[in-house]
Amino acid sequence: MSAIQSLSAFFAEQGWQTLLIAVGVALVTFILEKTVLKKVPEKVFTFLPFALGIVAFAVYRALLLLSPAPFTTELAVTLEGGFTCGCVAILLHVACVQLARKVGERGKADAVYPVAPLLEGYVAEEDVAKTAKTLTEGSCGLTEEGLHAFVRETLSAAVLPETTEAELLALCALVAAFLSEVG
Repeated sequence: MSAIQSLSAFFAEQGWQTLLIAVGVALVTFILEKTVLKKVPEKVFTFLPFALGIVAFAVYRALLLLSPAPFTTELAVTLEGGFTCGCVAILLHVACVQLARKVGERGKADAVYPVAPLLEGYVAEEDVAKTAKTLTEGSCGLTEEGLHAFVRETLSAAVLPETTEAELLALCALVAAFLSEVG
């Protein structure tokens, strides 16, 4: 029996309440990692969801049965259910951490300027973002003639040496037309 089949069988037997416990354990683990347990080594967060899952599942079963049996005679069932909750919680915890990392990276990313794709191949890769920023910010409020002159001056300084004069003129016209429509 595969791990997915085992989890499916367990959740079919235990119900959606167990899945909610796993979600709660993952959420608690994520919150603890970001607040109280910031300086704790990462290894702790490998085992913490399992421990919290076992405790939460045991408390759930004790409340469900109104008996201490999950802590005594039904300890094997409690450990199995808690371990499964921990497995799902660790998967959810990793998903939360990855999502938070992606959102954090998106917030720190450099701004993307719509004119940048037009410059690729004509401006050095490392200078595309800087040139696109200069063109976008510098084109605001310019007249048609001023925009063409500004674009020509900026691109003349930024294009690769192998760019021909005809390519430069065509690129300047294209970028100026684009900026006048966007701006």
